[in-house]
Amino acid sequence: MYEHTGEIQKHVDRLAPHGRAVWEAIQISYNLDAATRVLALQVCRLVDRLDRLEAALKSNKTWLTIAEESEIGPGTVKIVVQIDSVLAEARQQAVALTQILHKLGVGKLESAPRESSFDETMRRILEL
Repeated sequence: MYEHTGEIQKHVDRLAPHGRAVWEAIQISYNLDAATRVLALQVCRLVDRLDRLEAALKSNKTWLTIAEESEIGPGTVKIVVQIDSVLAEARQQAVALTQILHKLGVGKLESAPRESSFDETMRRILEL
């Protein structure tokens, strides 16, 4: 996928602050070969994507709409609630993140003795 470390760095430079923090924590905590470096980049992208989805979910206007009432009978009103695909997408992205972390062996790899920001980030992600 990426031939040079410079190619990966171009993608790292485009990460949002949270994704970049995860990238830096991974680089400090683990010794990765080229293949796992690409997977780690995907982890960082997923972290950023989950942050954007979480922000959308926190804004009820974005993913939840309540259609206007319509009378369907005497004294009976129909209300239509529509839920955008943001919630489903967030769940799918969380599953993808979990699968890549499992493939990387995160949680099985030996990390630094002190709790790193990566460990804190992973705990936050798993709480979603």
